[in-house]
Amino acid sequence: MSDSVERLGNSDYRDCTSVSPQCPVEGTLYGDYFNEPANIFFAVIFGLAVISQLWLGIKTKTWSFTAWIMCGVIFECVGYIGRVLLTKNPWDSNAQRIQLVCLILGPTFVAAAISVTFKHIFIYAGRQYSIVRPKWVPYIFIGTDLFAILVQVVGGVVAATAIGNSSNTTIFDVATAILTTGVAFQAANMVFCGGFVVIFYRRYQRAKKHKTEIPGEATAYHRAKSAAAGDPASRREVRNFRVFTWTLAVAYIAIIVRCIYRIPEMASGWGSELMQDEVTFLTLDGMMIALAILCMTFVHPGVFFPFMRKTHPADQNTSSGEASTPSKLEKFWRRKQRQAPAAEES
Repeated sequence: MSDSVERLGNSDYRDCTSVSPQCPVEGTLYGDYFNEPANIFFAVIFGLAVISQLWLGIKTKTWSFTAWIMCGVIFECVGYIGRVLLTKNPWDSNAQRIQLVCLILGPTFVAAAISVTFKHIFIYAGRQYSIVRPKWVPYIFIGTDLFAILVQVVGGVVAATAIGNSSNTTIFDVATAILTTGVAFQAANMVFCGGFVVIFYRRYQRAKKHKTEIPGEATAYHRAKSAAAGDPASRREVRNFRVFTWTLAVAYIAIIVRCIYRIPEMASGWGSELMQDEVTFLTLDGMMIALAILCMTFVHPGVFFPFMRKTHPADQNTSSGEASTPSKLEKFWRRKQRQAPAAEES
């Protein structure tokens, strides 16, 4: 048990509402004043991201992605507003609860937003390269994200209840265990889900290298690449898709880095040296999530990957090697191909 937690549970501090000789800043959870300019910076960044993501989401009609990432950026913005309030009064228990709960939950929603794109990437680049049918991807990826959110909500509520209200340090230990479990599960889940994407990418690259094709339908990405030589629009589509996928990878890895940092930070205990190291927190939590959100704002899927705007059959493939029922996009492309020779003859 850290000294800071013992001080938080000290009945002498239960009625503290502001810094005074009887309520020193060293007795707070973080043991010092937060850096005001740094926290204002992050609050502004995430505030601008809220506006940008809302505008882009409405414009591009990427509703699922927008819903998840809006939750994430709002939590992040509110969390840093809470930290800004703590720069004025480190004993503000409401601000402590706000920043604790919001900054724990925010990244999980951002991770879920990224997971939404995977199904569409699999369909666009070739569902035949995926080891699971695209229709199951949201259930696996988003479902496990929801479980991580639920665990962290429970931990956050327990921690928020403990702050300023309990003289029993046991409740802090319970909150620590729950939150550490939630963050660790999120990190493991992201690595697990990322593994599906890596396998998909390797199977695609192997087929491309050997000029072989895993049984399955032609893909929108393959058609765009085939037409890129003589069609500027197709060339731009291919380029944008590549930029989008690599940017998505950067955002995904940034969130994993944040989770890896948060595990020992939470496990080391409330008021630990690592938890009180604000520079490390702002670098490995704030900067990582800001990087992920900025990636998904400047390289928004609705702009760089407009395929997400369309409505697709969840996954019409049967078993590997069997033909699938053509989607509307497939029918349109085939109709266009049949019309091309007729136009040339005339």
